[in-house]
This record gives sequence, structure tokens and C-alpha cells, in this order.
Amino acid sequence: MRILFFPCFFLLLLTACKNESPRDSKPVQPVASNNNQTLPDSVVNTTPEVLPTGLRLKAFKFSEESCDLTIPEDMDIMADWCNKREVNGLKVSLNNEEIASKINKEICKAITGKLGDQQTIKKFVRNIKNLHNEAGDIELLQDEYNCKLMDSSLSYLSIQLSTYSYGLGMAHGISGVQMLNFDLNTGEKIKLSDLFVDNYRKELKAFAKKKFIEQNGKEGWWFESGEQAFDLPNEFVITRKGIKFCYQAYEIGPYVVGLPEIKIKKEDLAKWLKDNPYLKL
Repeated sequence: MRILFFPCFFLLLLTACKNESPRDSKPVQPVASNNNQTLPDSVVNTTPEVLPTGLRLKAFKFSEESCDLTIPEDMDIMADWCNKREVNGLKVSLNNEEIASKINKEICKAITGKLGDQQTIKKFVRNIKNLHNEAGDIELLQDEYNCKLMDSSLSYLSIQLSTYSYGLGMAHGISGVQMLNFDLNTGEKIKLSDLFVDNYRKELKAFAKKKFIEQNGKEGWWFESGEQAFDLPNEFVITRKGIKFCYQAYEIGPYVVGLPEIKIKKEDLAKWLKDNPYLKL
């Protein structure tokens, strides 16, 4: 059987879990806060309270591997290769079950590419045991998806989905990140246009460029060499302190720079912020 080496860039946003039922784990309890209040990290991390929305996050894990693969004889150095997939996910619970279900479906879609539930994620993980491309060749792949609570308030929930993928024959694996910001009253994803006034982008982009250079240095970026113009990335996360913008691998520079970020305090965003329930001064 001909083995197809994994192509150069596995799609960025996928997700995670094992061939057993999800393991029981202590729920992650987000912190209740007034939107006008900034809590110290020690409070956020050590003394969580129950939100009026009833927000609870329960961690789960699914993982699968398949070692019964046909490896060509000329690749005997990789005879111990196993296809592997792992998802470390978060399930959202709210007083409003319909909104919770809506958010969970979006988390599932970020991981698997399909709206669904934990069974959808479980099936996605099991598919690593029978992974073929359109030509029917076996894909030799190992990937991992990890959900992490970034912040929450009375109005929003922010989750980071980190991904890592390595295909046999690649020079190195590929990391990716997706930020999921949800309105806890509607279940809708929060967009930058929900935060900022009209025509904000040109000025904010210029300000963000200055902040990026302050935080990451000036050398080695493609916008400095003239290969491309500086732009804001698609991925951002809301916190009580402000906004963090996140770039993907190869989006703004070579592989060695990783996944660069820009952190901007909400006070520095004041001139562009419109009245919104998420970021308040």
C-alpha cells in the first residue's frame, strides 16, 4: 500500500479526546466579576466563585492511537510509528441550557470542523485509526487539541484552543491557535465590530504595530522586510485587562518566531471602544 506523507500545513483549527468515556474531573469554576472591576491574577486563579449565569466548565479528555499500520520496508526506521490524536476539551454548563448547547457546538466545530457534541468529538478522535486521503492512501499523522479558559465575566467567556499537528515526513510539526469569545447571554461569538466604533481599523492597526514592535522587537518580521504589510490577525481574546491578538505560524514571520502576540490594555483602546458589555473602563 502506498503511504502518503502528510502535506505541509494541516488545517489550523481542530480539537480533542480518548476511546474511553470522558474521565471525571473537577469542574473549572470561572470567576464572577463586575465588568468594571479588574481582579488580580491571584484571585482569578485561586478563589473562583459561581457566576449568576451558572457558568461551569468541565474538562474532558479523549485520545486514540493506531499502531497497526502498513509501513514500507524502506522506512523501517519508523516501523514503530503510531497515528495518535488527543483532545483535551472543555464542556460549558449554564443556567440556560440552550445557550450552553450553542456554545458547546461551536467549540466542537472549532475542533472537528462540524457542529456537534462530545460524541462528535469522540468520533473525530477515533477517526485517527482509519485516516485516509481522497486517493485512499493512509495518512501518517499525530495531532493534539487543547482547550484552555482564558477569562470570563458576567457577560463573556473566552477560551483558547491550541493545536499541534505532525505528519510523518514533515520537517517539523505545526502549531496553531484559535480564540473563542462567547456572549453568555446569547451564545453568539463576539466580533471586533461588537467592541469598536465604525472605521476603527486603520488607526488601531497603526497603534497595534507600534505595540507589536515594543513587545516583540523590530527585526525578522515580514512586514519590516517589505514582503507584506502589517495587519491585525483574525484571532483575539478578550480579558478584563484588554485584548490579546494572536498570529498563526508563518502568518507574520518564519516558523522559528512561533505564534507571536500583541497585548493591548483596555485603557489604550479607549478611543476606539464603543459602548459594549464586554470591555468597560
